[in-house]
Amino acid sequence: MSLTTTSRAELRSDESFTRFCELVADVPPDIRVGDRSWSVGDVTRHMLSVVRRYTIRDLNSRDGLSPTVRDVTELNSADVEALEHLSHADLLDALHTEWSKYLALDVIMEDKVPFHFGATIDGFGALGNMLAELLIHGYDVATAAKRIWPIEDRDALLALNGVLQIAPVLADPVRTARVRAEIEFRIGDGRPQVVTIDRARCRIADATSTDGRRDVIVGGPPEPVLLNLYQRIGLLAAIRRGVRLHGGRRPWLIVQFKHWFLMP
Repeated sequence: MSLTTTSRAELRSDESFTRFCELVADVPPDIRVGDRSWSVGDVTRHMLSVVRRYTIRDLNSRDGLSPTVRDVTELNSADVEALEHLSHADLLDALHTEWSKYLALDVIMEDKVPFHFGATIDGFGALGNMLAELLIHGYDVATAAKRIWPIEDRDALLALNGVLQIAPVLADPVRTARVRAEIEFRIGDGRPQVVTIDRARCRIADATSTDGRRDVIVGGPPEPVLLNLYQRIGLLAAIRRGVRLHGGRRPWLIVQFKHWFLMP
């Protein structure tokens, strides 16, 4: 954990799962989503495949994980294609069945487990990642269908717990080859975090454990921070939702920040 203290019970994400299923059950499955490469049905297939990555594989093994962002993209596409034979109704039934298995998993929250890209995260991060998948893909479907998709700040903060554990291995070695910067994030009521980029190396630490002047200090509600980091909204939209610069030596670097990281 990094941003906030939580528990396995809080990270069960039942409410977010129910909301996601109700949404995709009520929206025509052929509506195109995001960049239009996927439909609502494809997003639902993707969510089933994501849940199965927790339920049908050994969480302590790297088997079935992807070493690079490109490999994750290819894996996602292959998994969606493999489920095209299911009707939307059968897909939703399978998703509920798999979710029951997910809830029964014996995840030891403090243990470290392997993740995509060669990353290692704890159980809080792993379950936080599942929550992020539900929130972000629910947002994608709702946006395409012109529906409202509220994301509670507490849920966004819990999802960011996982995001911040994964982020260091996603730093783009080309774009950050000459970058040296310290950016402090003050997200909601979470513990402030410092992202340090030092010539293609990235680390994230509690702000109270590091010294030095920050290049950027930025803060705001967890929901727009989450959507911005997942590249669902731009910086201006995040500002309209409450994200603010609080200072730093080179505040303009916040414009470049998200471009320093690879995204699946």
